[in-house]
Amino acid sequence: MCCVSTTDEVTAGALPAPLLELIDAKVPNERAELVKAFASAFTKRLTPHDVSERSPEELFGVISDAFELADARRADEFAVRVFEPSPPENGDEAPGTVVEISAPDSPFLYDSVAEELDAWGLDARRVIHPVIGVERGSEGRIVRVLHVRQTEDRESLMHFELEQRLTEQERTELERAIRGILGDVRLAVRDFEPMKEAARGMIEIASGGSALYPADEVAETVAFLEWLLDLNFIFLGYREYELVDLPEGRALAAVPGSGLGILSKVDWSAYEQPVPLETIEPNLRARIEGGDLLIYSKTNRPSTVHRRARMDYIGVRRVSPDGRIVGEARMVGLFTSKAYAEPASKTPLLHRKLEQIVDAEDLFEGSHDYKAVVSIFESFPKDELFAAPTEELRQQVMGLLQLQESRHTRLFVRRDLYGRSVSLLVAIPRDRFNAEVRQRLQELFLERFNGTTIDVHVSLTESDLAQLHFTVHVGQGQIPDVSFDELQRDVVEIARTWDDQLLDRLVEEHGQARARELFERWADRLPDYYKASTDVAIAGLDILRFDELERGEEAFLIGLANETEEGQSLTHVRLYKVDGKVELSDFVPTLESLGLRVIEEWPTTLSGEEGDERFLHDFGVLGADHRPIDVDATGDRVAECIAAVWRGECESDSLNRLVVTAGVDWRQVQILRAYRKYHHRVNSSFPVEYKNDAFAAHPAIAAQLVELFEMRFDPSRPRDPQAVEALGEKIRSDLDGVRSLELDRILRNALGVVDATVRTNAYVPGRRAIAFKFRSAAVPEMPKPTPLFEIFVYSPEMEAIHLRGGRVARGGIRWSERRQDYRTEILGLLKAQMVKNAVIVPTGAKGGFVLKHEVTDPRASKDEGTRQYVTFVRSMLEVTDNMVDGMVVHPDHVVVHDEDDPYLVVAADKGTATFSDTANAISAEYGFWLGDAFASGGSTGYDHKELGITARGAWESVKRHFREIGTDVMNEPFTVVGIGDMSGDVFGNGMLYSDQICLVAAFDHRHVFVDPSPHPAVGYAERRRLFDRPGSSWDDYDRSKISEGGGVWPRTDKSIEISPQTRLALGIEADELTPGELISAILSAPVDLLYNGGIGTYVKASSESDADVGDRVNDDLRVDGRDLRCRVVAEGGNLGFTQRGRIEFALGGGRINTDFIDNSAGVDTSDHEVNLKILFGLAVARGALTMDDRNALLAEVEEDVVRHVLYDNFLQAQILSQESVVSPNHMEAYEDLMVGLETQDVLDRELEALPNAEDMAERRRSTTGMTRPELAVLLAYAKQSLTNALLASSLPDSAYLERDLRAYFPPQVVERFGPMLNEHPLRRELIAMLVANDVVNSQGITFVSRVVTETGAEAADVTRAYRIARDVTGAVERWEEIEALVGSLEPALLDELMAGVDRLVEITARWYLQHLPGQLGRAIEAHAGPFEAFAGSVAALAPDGWRQERERAAWALMDRGVPEDVARAHVALTFLVHGPNVAEVAEATGRSIEDVARAFFLVGESVYVDWLEARLSAVSTTTRWHRWALQALEDDLRLLRRQVVEHVLAQGGGQLPVEDALASYLEERSEVMTRLGRFMRGIALEEASDLAAMTVAVRQVRSLSA
Repeated sequence: MCCVSTTDEVTAGALPAPLLELIDAKVPNERAELVKAFASAFTKRLTPHDVSERSPEELFGVISDAFELADARRADEFAVRVFEPSPPENGDEAPGTVVEISAPDSPFLYDSVAEELDAWGLDARRVIHPVIGVERGSEGRIVRVLHVRQTEDRESLMHFELEQRLTEQERTELERAIRGILGDVRLAVRDFEPMKEAARGMIEIASGGSALYPADEVAETVAFLEWLLDLNFIFLGYREYELVDLPEGRALAAVPGSGLGILSKVDWSAYEQPVPLETIEPNLRARIEGGDLLIYSKTNRPSTVHRRARMDYIGVRRVSPDGRIVGEARMVGLFTSKAYAEPASKTPLLHRKLEQIVDAEDLFEGSHDYKAVVSIFESFPKDELFAAPTEELRQQVMGLLQLQESRHTRLFVRRDLYGRSVSLLVAIPRDRFNAEVRQRLQELFLERFNGTTIDVHVSLTESDLAQLHFTVHVGQGQIPDVSFDELQRDVVEIARTWDDQLLDRLVEEHGQARARELFERWADRLPDYYKASTDVAIAGLDILRFDELERGEEAFLIGLANETEEGQSLTHVRLYKVDGKVELSDFVPTLESLGLRVIEEWPTTLSGEEGDERFLHDFGVLGADHRPIDVDATGDRVAECIAAVWRGECESDSLNRLVVTAGVDWRQVQILRAYRKYHHRVNSSFPVEYKNDAFAAHPAIAAQLVELFEMRFDPSRPRDPQAVEALGEKIRSDLDGVRSLELDRILRNALGVVDATVRTNAYVPGRRAIAFKFRSAAVPEMPKPTPLFEIFVYSPEMEAIHLRGGRVARGGIRWSERRQDYRTEILGLLKAQMVKNAVIVPTGAKGGFVLKHEVTDPRASKDEGTRQYVTFVRSMLEVTDNMVDGMVVHPDHVVVHDEDDPYLVVAADKGTATFSDTANAISAEYGFWLGDAFASGGSTGYDHKELGITARGAWESVKRHFREIGTDVMNEPFTVVGIGDMSGDVFGNGMLYSDQICLVAAFDHRHVFVDPSPHPAVGYAERRRLFDRPGSSWDDYDRSKISEGGGVWPRTDKSIEISPQTRLALGIEADELTPGELISAILSAPVDLLYNGGIGTYVKASSESDADVGDRVNDDLRVDGRDLRCRVVAEGGNLGFTQRGRIEFALGGGRINTDFIDNSAGVDTSDHEVNLKILFGLAVARGALTMDDRNALLAEVEEDVVRHVLYDNFLQAQILSQESVVSPNHMEAYEDLMVGLETQDVLDRELEALPNAEDMAERRRSTTGMTRPELAVLLAYAKQSLTNALLASSLPDSAYLERDLRAYFPPQVVERFGPMLNEHPLRRELIAMLVANDVVNSQGITFVSRVVTETGAEAADVTRAYRIARDVTGAVERWEEIEALVGSLEPALLDELMAGVDRLVEITARWYLQHLPGQLGRAIEAHAGPFEAFAGSVAALAPDGWRQERERAAWALMDRGVPEDVARAHVALTFLVHGPNVAEVAEATGRSIEDVARAFFLVGESVYVDWLEARLSAVSTTTRWHRWALQALEDDLRLLRRQVVEHVLAQGGGQLPVEDALASYLEERSEVMTRLGRFMRGIALEEASDLAAMTVAVRQVRSLSA
């Protein structure tokens, strides 16, 4: 039980009732009362308004968070949490980051944390800071909440709700900082009493100083230390140091164990180990070995406890009895407000300094000068009085006393003893003092002393003088030498009046007469505020500029000038305008992007007669080094850059700093910016600003990178590879000197990106953007998968990327909305496209562009998108080769560092569906060789939406899935949920494919649609209506056609009421959901089919985070694959699932392929179109075809193209199903394939979510097999790998394979243009692709890799053997006969029939690989006829036993619905594997095919070969070696059969009938047959059927062939 105090202070009665109800509802009963008591204490000091302005849920979230934090904290620790509140999790709707702290109560906690937040520039919107009494149980958890006066265990809780939202990195850093501060507070509080004792010890140490120091100094030091103990000092840290003697001399070391408070931290002392004095800076060493008894200074490090100020360092020298300084006792802390409030003349130490000054000046108490000196002394900042030596104070005080009767300006300078700061005192007449003077002095001192920070104290006494005390903080020992005289002159100059300086300046520049004329003309027009803010040097230039505007026609001028007189420290950027002011928000970022620190800005309006106003914007700036820029060297470049930004030709970001620091102009910076932009899309490990800072920190390297780029790519420069190499080495050498690893990495990446560039249009006249072509593998830190090439296009208005997986590649270009990570999006699409394109010649390519400026008006947005699409396409063509008369021609004004590369095609995609004609028009303008084949799908191409080709291809997968689970989707109603809307191609066509669809729910980016009990016919008709209506949405759906409880809701609704019917249909219980929650429910609905026809990634694996997915827009909707309850998934759209999400769904029993399998028909159709247009282009060029006829012919062959494409989809779905069934037995083969692909550096298993070697071994043990998504990936890789292997061989050049090329094109095209097919530029690629697809689609994913591994043959040789086997055995016709039965037979039976043909092809292919390597057409011609004759004679020639057995098998098939001819052909397949041997024996012996076939039958029956083959078919294999051994035995038996047949047929001189010859042969070997019979009977009796027994048996049979 948790005991709760019942005192009135902690009862929950005052809490709002709704809050109490929430606690009761959400907190376990046994802790509810405890939480209520905690809530009461936590909110005790909140006003009723504070409570009422929060919802009960929000207040509960704050309280529960605080309670959980405190409850989990151990009693002696502190807990810190910095987080972004999430309403679903916390009930907290604070707009900014929340900081929560729980710690044992102690002094300084709250103000230390608050100071840290202030140092971060963070503002707290709300703060709750109660101190609560608690009692914790044995496990450390809270068991009671008490009044703070009832317990010593008080806990401080701090809850800050910030105005700002921090990034994850910032939150982590802030939490680390707060923990460090709390640690410092704990150390300071823990050691407070010991530090007071240490202070008393310092008194003793000071008392012991009399051996070296006078008694009055010792007494004053003791008094001062005692004063500190009188609540005048906050002790934060203490440590002792000693001077020790080492062999190498005296050294200073911290006394071990002497540290207290924050100085107890080991890492806070540079003297943890003795530091020899000879290694210490001489001035500092002198102060260590000598000086006053008492040391006072300010630390460089600010306090983290109580108050964020530099700490006061108070030290006392330890003196030995013999008068030597042997060490120091050091205390750091902060003076209290009491100490600062006390008059300096009453403060020990300061009192002594004042007395010394009075005595030195011989002043007596009560005199005028005495009172004045005391008053001046009191006006000094107390920190300065403590720090300054008495003599320097005397000089300053007396100097001020002398100035009281004059109007002079005077400067006093004092350097800190330890080289940490410079103190400056400026005395100036009060009427000349103002904020501008103070600011200018402050800037002057910061600049001259290279200060890091500066403190200012202004004292305005009753005298006519203003006293300005400045403390400039610098790095230790780094105070520069500054001429006092020069500094004094600068100070005096600052104090002069503006009018004096202006007239002097004009006279100096223009002479007395002209100066007077200008002064009188313009002085009255310059307003007072202008004079108060403008340097006269700049004002003189302004007057000239205004005169120029007065006389000229310019309406806008830019002027840059440095303030050149001594003491001045700003560069002024001045804008002079005639017509109105400039928007500062537009202009200031431009200056800041140049690295100019805008110190001040003053707009000035010069009035005149009506309509004659003049406007001036004056920006006072400093360079990055806090100094004015060199206007003579950089002014023109800066002005040009500002103008370019103003015109929109140059972006305004901090990389423009290089214009000032690196000696480059804005165009050259634009090159570096484009490179940085590109690589940031490749790898965004570092923020953009950090990358810019890397360039800015090393401007010389930046300039060298520009020079390297120009040397490589400027066509006007001579090519000099040696100079390029030398500069590259120089850059690498300079990079070795970059001290920061991160900056080195950024700059090396930039060098690597320049080196990886192979082309650019940077020097193409009239270009609209910069385009770089990269060899992707050479780009540093390139993520996988790595494209072959990519083109990056950059302008201030847009960015674009085009990725290619190979030289011949195709894919769409999309208008992306993902500005920050569009390359990641395109890379994901490329990955899918590359595997999708396994069915076509080109490998995958993908492009995308983004607009940098949002355009809200739809029409204007479309126009802008089209304009930037044009820029993208133009830029790509500007770096792409052309073909003229069959010859490759490089683009003009482009230096080429890669190979010939003329193949570039694009296609429509998201946002660019109507842009194909635009792209083709650009292609025509550029005279590009592909013409309108450049962009498929235009007005003269195939309209994918009209054809519905992508959806129809996806439905080949859908039908296959459902057939395998016994559902006919064309004739049986089935339930569907979908992603997309009816106006879209893939979704709209997909939802019209079958009139049996019962669409339960769907959604797109605008609406959510639910029809809980849909009627198939009604829904189909309404969907058809929407599809036919241009631009329709779900909101156009006729509500009367929706079943009860359904509806259509905009996704902008806050919540949706869920009807009982919808709850039932979606399998949910909620009464109300947000649109996002409803969409999640739709995705996981219990339906037959989930059909994705939309855009976005909606399903991931449970092991993945939303960040892993990379689609932030849909993070709130996304579900896990294991949560799906549909039976089948169809992916008409791209990237709807992550690959791991697919696998997770499949492992749970779901049926799914991949997007690149399901929706490959679209790209397949486009590729057919392109290849047709390329062929037709040859005919047009030769006058054999007009363009009108070409377009008509394209339309005429459309149906043939569609048939071809859909058959490709059918075959892929079919082979995946076949592989899925056998995959548990092929795991070693899959592993071998993956290892081989990895060895070729083609496959990355992790990237493709494929199982690793350990996972594969586990799946083999559990006979799990591969999922269909995994098989789909391997299918694509197998095809691509084989295609590449074939292209590297001579096989595509085979004349025999031209028939494949002819079969690819429609018959009427071949009939008219057949002779031109061999001239097709992609002839070899087409043949290689077609053959590779044929092999893999028929024989499976691992066929080629298995045979290559087993035989050591080349992939091309295996393919050649396969092709002989396929065509000799008539496998194509056999497959087509079986495929014609799809829909009428069960899928498993169809797979069985297909497997029989596949086995025949594989066995015969192995035979041809072994016996006829290197042949193709001749082998087919020689064997096709004999094989056909052999196959036709089998039934008639077979022995009765064999025939009867096959008859029974055929009838069994016919009983299952197999047509008789197919059934009888199937049962004979096992014997047809002897076809090649039969043909060769027939040819060798001159006997007929029928005789040889009869001999093969009889020998198999007579000498136990048939019996052994049957036994071998039952042998199971568990390893690769077992499988190979079995394969070898089967090959041996087939060879033995042939060898025995050859011996048999040779009997009697080869003239005996087969039966007689066999009888003669066996009679001659009767003894062998007798032994063989006994042996076989023994095997049968022992039921021996393992590989060992079979091996021995085969060896026994072999004796017959001897």
